[in-house]
Amino acid sequence: VDASNVEQGYAYPFRVYDVDENGGICGDNVVNGIAEVCSGDSIELQVFNGTWFAAINTYGPGTIQWQKNGIDIPGAEYMFYNVNSPGTYRVRFTLSCGTGLSNDIQVNYHPTLNPTISGNTTFCQGASSTLFTNPGFSSYLWSTGASTQSINVNAAGTYTVTVTNAAGCSASAVAVVTINPIPAPIITGNNVICQGQTTVFDAGGGYAAYIWSNGNPTQTIVVGVAGPYTVT
Repeated sequence: VDASNVEQGYAYPFRVYDVDENGGICGDNVVNGIAEVCSGDSIELQVFNGTWFAAINTYGPGTIQWQKNGIDIPGAEYMFYNVNSPGTYRVRFTLSCGTGLSNDIQVNYHPTLNPTISGNTTFCQGASSTLFTNPGFSSYLWSTGASTQSINVNAAGTYTVTVTNAAGCSASAVAVVTINPIPAPIITGNNVICQGQTTVFDAGGGYAAYIWSNGNPTQTIVVGVAGPYTVT
C-alpha cells in the first residue's frame, strides 16, 4: 500500500512453520524471499493463517513476535505487520512445544526516481525538437504513446514521460513545448526618390536581430541606390 492507502500489489505471506503428519510444529521452514519496494510505499507481511490456526488448535494458545534484523519490534504481535523501511523480517513464535522462527523476508527499498526531460522546448513554427529523458530505465512511456528514451515533437503542448526501473518503481517528468510564430516584418519608407536623394527603410521594432541584404544589422538603413532591398 502506498502513502495514500492505494493498493500497489500483492502482499508477501509466508509460512511460519509446518505441521507435519506427526503433529510436530517446531521444524524448520526456511524459504528465503525478497520483497522489492518503491520509496514511499509500504508492504504488508502476514503469517500463513491456516498453519498457524492448526497449531493453536492442537497445542493451545501461543504468541507471535515480529522481528527486524533479529531484534523484536515493540508491539508487533499480530498476524500482519506493515513494513515501511528496509530490513530482514521474520516472526518468532512460541507454543507449548517451544519457540521457533519463521523464514526470513528481505525487504529492499529502492530510492525515489527523478527523471528529467531535456531538449529544446521553445522553437519556431515549422521546426521540430527532440526531447530526451534519462537513460538506464527498464521502460519508457510518453504521453504520445512512444516507448523510447527520446521523441521528436513539432507541436506545442505538454509532454509527459513515465519511466520504470527494474524493480517496478515508476516516476514521471513533464515538459511544456512552446512554438513561436514565424516573424513577418514589413519594410516601410519612401521607395521612390529622385537621383541624388536618400531614403530610410525601417523593418519595424521588436525583433532580436536584423540583417539587411546590404549587410546592415540595424532596424533601419539609409539607401540612395536603386535596387531590391530585403531584411531578415
